[in-house]
Amino acid sequence: MQIKKILSLFSLYVSFSLISKSYQQSFEIDDEIDDEVEDIDNNSHQQCANDIIFGNQLMKNDCCDNLHFKCQDTDITEIILQNNELSGKLSETIGNISSLELLNLSSNKLTGNLPESINKLQKLKTLYLYDNELSGSIPDSISKLTELEKLYLYNNQLSGKLPKSLGEMHHLTHLLLGNNKIKGNIPSNIGLLQNIKVISFLKNSLDGEIPKTMGNLESLESLYVL
Repeated sequence: MQIKKILSLFSLYVSFSLISKSYQQSFEIDDEIDDEVEDIDNNSHQQCANDIIFGNQLMKNDCCDNLHFKCQDTDITEIILQNNELSGKLSETIGNISSLELLNLSSNKLTGNLPESINKLQKLKTLYLYDNELSGSIPDSISKLTELEKLYLYNNQLSGKLPKSLGEMHHLTHLLLGNNKIKGNIPSNIGLLQNIKVISFLKNSLDGEIPKTMGNLESLESLYVL
């Protein structure tokens, strides 16, 4: 749907029920995601994954390989462990990696809630946790990720309501939450996301009206809500 058509709908402030439909979400995999990352050799990286992701002792020097664990000096800046058959709950200790700018744990078998400590990652710009089995609600504290640009949580089992605090994440360009169990209304302050380009709430249980304030999103290119 072109943005002009979307804004036209907003201007009419048409109310409708957001009914879940079955759509393929291949479009939600951002073109900017680096496809060069290969599957990780479990034998050589499993210990680092356990140490960093699941809360054992953090082994920075041993894990920095400039591919899956990218570092600046001994500070981890990027963790890229997609499609590695990781299973279990994310540890609250993940929030201790204050230098982290990119976290990609997509296409694994992660379960449980998003850890509250993730709000400590003040430098985080990219969070890819899609294609997992995460549950629970998206915490309000996620808005403390003030530098976050890309939030990909689609294809999980997240529930509850959309946090109103999402409207405070002013650097967001991509918000992809499709194929979860999220219900309720879209918060009106989503209209404050002036840098947002893509929003997807596909295949959830949202209802109510599209907020009139979303008509103010001049950078919006794609909106998927059905």
